[in-house]
Amino acid sequence: MSRAPTSPTLFVSSIPMPPTLNKPHTRSTRAVTCCSTGAHGRTWSRRSVLLTFSSAVILPTLAALAEDDKAGQVDVAENEPAITNRVFIDLQQANGRTGRLTIALYGTVVPDTVDNFLRLIDNGYRDTKVYRVVNGLTIQLGDVLRNGGKSGRAATETGVLEAENYRISHSVPGILSMVVKDGMVDSRFFVTTRPGDSRYLDGRYVAFGRVESGMDTLYELDRIPNSNGFVRRPVSVRIASCGRVEHDMVAMRI
Repeated sequence: MSRAPTSPTLFVSSIPMPPTLNKPHTRSTRAVTCCSTGAHGRTWSRRSVLLTFSSAVILPTLAALAEDDKAGQVDVAENEPAITNRVFIDLQQANGRTGRLTIALYGTVVPDTVDNFLRLIDNGYRDTKVYRVVNGLTIQLGDVLRNGGKSGRAATETGVLEAENYRISHSVPGILSMVVKDGMVDSRFFVTTRPGDSRYLDGRYVAFGRVESGMDTLYELDRIPNSNGFVRRPVSVRIASCGRVEHDMVAMRI
């Protein structure tokens, strides 16, 4: 867990890598002719046009949104939000070895997300598999349709749920977060295993809970030898059982 991740293989994860693992992309700098009044045919590169537009419009907008998010951001490490529910998930390996996760959910911050997760805990997640392990970063599961990580279905009539908010920071290991695609979530989620924090995921995925006990089970899965490189499909690991922990239906902390 303390080792620095190596370069990923060609197998693409649905969860992005930290910025230090991303390589810059080379883009075309084909010249275009500026036709605005007074430009007199001045030649601009496509990159220059994009950078000018980004500086004038996009960056100020993103900065304003970031300030809004920062103002309402919840850092679990410093001030954990109210715990409204607890659930358990039993992960069973092919050899029968089973480990239990106990998970605290933050329904005061993301009530719709937590409600969707609880309904899937009641009816949906059992017998589904861990479909991807990104060593030292995330363990991904929750594909209730095909177990392959490319599909999922929320416990709603439409099968999807709008991404509620991005207020909870991925500030400690063991944060549960819903996968977001095109601004929507379904049943797929992941647990962070990166030492320290995974704040590079903030603003991209809807965090909604934290593993209170059982991280040793996740680290055991993370340590299983991987001959295929950085990102891999794990040996068979399934959710053998899951459910709500009773008597935790009210906020435990304000």
